[in-house]
Amino acid sequence: MRRTSPLPLSSTSSAAAAVVVVMCCVCAVAMAGSGVGATFSLPKSTQAAFDYAAAQGTRVFIAIATDCDTAAQLAPTILDTWYAPGTVARKFATAKFVVDGSRPGCFGDAALEQDMVMHMPECSQRDSPIAKVLCMWDKVKSILGSRYTHFLRVHADTYVNLNNLVELATHMPSSKPLFAGMRVGDSEDSPAEDVAPFCLGPAHVITAKLLNMLPSGTEELPQGMLPHSGDRAFSYVVQLVAKVSCMEHIDRRFKWAFMHRYWDVAANGTVIKPMGAMSPPVHHRFYSSFVQAVTVRPLQTPEDMRSLHAATQAMRLPLFHLPIPMPDDTKTLVQRMCVHNPARQYELCGLDLRECPTRAPTHPKTLAQLKAYTVYLPSRPDSVRRATNLTQTLRSLGVTTQMVAGIDGPQLFQDLIGNFEKSDAPTASPSVIGLRLAYLRAMGDILLAADASADAPQLHLFLEDDTILGPGFAEKLDHILRTNERCGQFLSVAPGGALLLGGTVWREGTYPRVSKWTSGWIQIDTEISAQPNVADRICYNAANATYGTFAFVVDTEAVRLMHAWLADPAFAHLPVDHAWPRLADIGVPVRVLNPPLAFPTVTDSIIHTSDKHMNSTYRQKVHRWTFA
Repeated sequence: MRRTSPLPLSSTSSAAAAVVVVMCCVCAVAMAGSGVGATFSLPKSTQAAFDYAAAQGTRVFIAIATDCDTAAQLAPTILDTWYAPGTVARKFATAKFVVDGSRPGCFGDAALEQDMVMHMPECSQRDSPIAKVLCMWDKVKSILGSRYTHFLRVHADTYVNLNNLVELATHMPSSKPLFAGMRVGDSEDSPAEDVAPFCLGPAHVITAKLLNMLPSGTEELPQGMLPHSGDRAFSYVVQLVAKVSCMEHIDRRFKWAFMHRYWDVAANGTVIKPMGAMSPPVHHRFYSSFVQAVTVRPLQTPEDMRSLHAATQAMRLPLFHLPIPMPDDTKTLVQRMCVHNPARQYELCGLDLRECPTRAPTHPKTLAQLKAYTVYLPSRPDSVRRATNLTQTLRSLGVTTQMVAGIDGPQLFQDLIGNFEKSDAPTASPSVIGLRLAYLRAMGDILLAADASADAPQLHLFLEDDTILGPGFAEKLDHILRTNERCGQFLSVAPGGALLLGGTVWREGTYPRVSKWTSGWIQIDTEISAQPNVADRICYNAANATYGTFAFVVDTEAVRLMHAWLADPAFAHLPVDHAWPRLADIGVPVRVLNPPLAFPTVTDSIIHTSDKHMNSTYRQKVHRWTFA
């Protein structure tokens, strides 16, 4: 099983200090004139894209432009990461190193050489970058003929997301001369020039139709008309022969954009200086959402590529911890980014960023696939009775349920209570410590089972013994997990996260004013009302004002992160529900159902024993604990 880093996360250095570029492709809901059939108007999941690609015969050839030495250095890593054997997308994509030098062999392995290398020594003799590119495409056309529908050219220091590349290809009908990549050269970019938008290197995708229209060299082009820039020159050739510019006739919501140095700004709070300079230097530990990334570069070493590959599996997108007031250039740089939890992001530094879209999972998990745990105190008869009844109810609903014996903190630590009360050091009450230890033990057992077997449950429902289930609890939760992308299905795709089935919010908050008490019902109501889809309004993002562990669903990787946080002595004085904003900070979605599917009775709590805390009528009003 894959392991992820514990909380809190930190960056690790690499020998390379290069600008990280992500070409990002944002999926759309429909594409006019694309030639896509009615059955697959636009695939919303990787599996849908694969199904469409199989039906349409979509095949992508990836030309990795490089030299022999670089190919020999990076080939083993590429074969272990994005182009690993067994990767499902390899059914639709073939990658080869396109080497233009005169050396006869690169690897010293005849079989690997034949499988992974295309030698084009004649192209190295061409006198300009555009001539070499046209020569390469001409040789690809003559060697491969009509075996492929789409063609991607990348540099060897590029990580390719094969799944997203195939999905992009399904939206580019090969019968049209289409050209895709990072679009630049619009009038606002270069107001003094009348230049058709061009695709900035180092990667571009073309269709078979366009490949067949390209000239074999510059000899066939008007003399003295090519721009000096290789990228502009190729775009000029495309415009000349096909009358199409970068991203023309491709859904405008496929916006490829630079995401400069995202990981360093987010993970380290690095301040961006004028002209894009950074302090401190760039680190190559990547934490980001690669749900939409097509290519990423430059990766200077095999270690860089392996680090990136590990990050693409986690897809965590950390929040920005930046100083207030924020420099204007920093704000401009990050303003177009998305995060999994805009509410918590705003609370941290006043950045009002968009929420990253949730990709529909191929096979969303259901209620029948999760395992439930009812947490109770064996030393308290009422707790045992409630937990037993709750367990029986869940089992009658078809949910695999296990009773988890908690730890009675006040009883266990009764001789030490005086010391707790007298201590000046930050500490938790015995009740809070007991609950932390109970969750630490239960989550430790979950991780042992997960690491021992790939068949272990991947979703986990925790219920404390005093939890009241709302009417139709099982049917509603199952429906949300299976069908609601934003409020349920996100648990079935990386980076996973936590879904609170009800939350405890005590305050209105000061939103939109940023303060210690920003988050609260005002911010929550604003977020919910802003959701364009009605289905997305049944949950909100958890920020600092949201508490409660009485009922929540969490995936195994989020359990791993919570377990690490619970085991960290630095956080031993904090209640369990203080993990929610910390999960959000490292890029894990934490959302809360509203109205709730469950809430606690509160009258028998051993943690909160004041009159205010145990007044059910008051609590239900303040926290909006009303079943739909």
